Amino acid sequence: MDGGDALRALATKGTAMITSGHEARILLGITDVILWCVDGTTHNLGTPTEAVAHDQFRREYLGADS
Repeated sequence: MDGGDALRALATKGTAMITSGHEARILLGITDVILWCVDGTTHNLGTPTEAVAHDQFRREYLGADS
């Protein structure tokens, strides 16, 4: 079981999880809701699919060719 599987197993038992990091591609695969903190503002981007569709997040955090 990798780290993402372990976190998902805890979440299915009702444990609230807060994860922070800069490895966006890994975090997108293990999270339900994306909150993006930039320039002193926190943006609720929604699901990972919604976050990837957000132009500024994709451009500034995932890279222009994502």
